[in-house]
Amino acid sequence: MPHVAMIGRYGGLWFRSLGMQESPGTMLLTVTGRWSDPLVVEAPLGVAFRDLLTLTPQDAGRYWGALLGGYGGGWISIPDLLDCRLSEESARQLNSSLGAGVVVLLPRSHCPLAETARVVSYMQRQELVSVGPVSMASLNSLPISKP
Repeated sequence: MPHVAMIGRYGGLWFRSLGMQESPGTMLLTVTGRWSDPLVVEAPLGVAFRDLLTLTPQDAGRYWGALLGGYGGGWISIPDLLDCRLSEESARQLNSSLGAGVVVLLPRSHCPLAETARVVSYMQRQELVSVGPVSMASLNSLPISKP
């Protein structure tokens, strides 16, 4: 949104110079799980998630995976997230979507199955059970350790 005034002043060509040629411009993302509070970030399309989230290999080791795109997206592994670029094409290659621009990092201190159950419970209460990433295919991308 900060670019709205700049687009008004410099025009659409200026805005389209940001991002990638095939996906110009920027996108607003709501990121949770990375910092102490959720953060809304505006980033140029095409930027690598590793750079956007400032994830070093040591930082990345603290997470199981990420929900990319919100309930309309899907769970992806951290190695896949690090290699993914902020574009719908990259997200779709991982069977996900940028969707509503939500990125939820799942810390290793949380059980992926318990978090999925929490999402299902929430969606049941909202009567939206048939929508979202709560499918076995999206769960398969998360490593689940055995006790």
